[in-house]
Amino acid sequence: MKNESISRADKKRSTRKSIIDSSINLFLKQGVNATQVGDIVEKSNIARGTFYIHFADKEGLLEYLLHSYNTELTEGLQPLFKNIKNQSIEKTLNIMAENILDFLESNKVFVLIYADRMTSDKSINRLKDGVNPQMIDLISSFFSREANCNKHQAILLTQGLLAMWMRMALQHLFTKDLPRHEVINAVAIMTKGAVFSYLPELKDKFKN
Repeated sequence: MKNESISRADKKRSTRKSIIDSSINLFLKQGVNATQVGDIVEKSNIARGTFYIHFADKEGLLEYLLHSYNTELTEGLQPLFKNIKNQSIEKTLNIMAENILDFLESNKVFVLIYADRMTSDKSINRLKDGVNPQMIDLISSFFSREANCNKHQAILLTQGLLAMWMRMALQHLFTKDLPRHEVINAVAIMTKGAVFSYLPELKDKFKN
């Protein structure tokens, strides 16, 4: 009985992975809006009812993917914020920019889902919280703690930085003749300028 239970669990995980992999492949090939549950079901070679065991609908699948990507990106940046005082701010920001570009280059479906959120009427109310709440929490908490600023200041600065990082990263992804090192350098310089201008009390806390 125990082996049968393990087998069922393994099969459920395998089916879920197949749904996710198939949806990512379809999103990249034909776009998020053009891909329907029926397309995912057909590519995954499963019954339609099986899809709904794992996800309530296509929107639920998109939310799952977005959360997974956000978590992966945030966890990759967490060590930088823990060690930020041990190295120059320029080095930290350059590493951060490289990590963000690497992530987006290897997870282009994240960009597609992000674009879907920016243009979807049913998601408009959620846009004020951004498409990466994990990152907002990580970075705004850092600013609140280190600069002793209020929550609203920290969130406003964080939202502005995330928007800038995403826009500049997209320029790199879709502008073939834009050198990677120029994007990284620009992100680092503009981030440092924005942070120290908005929260000047941080200047004395970090190596320059």
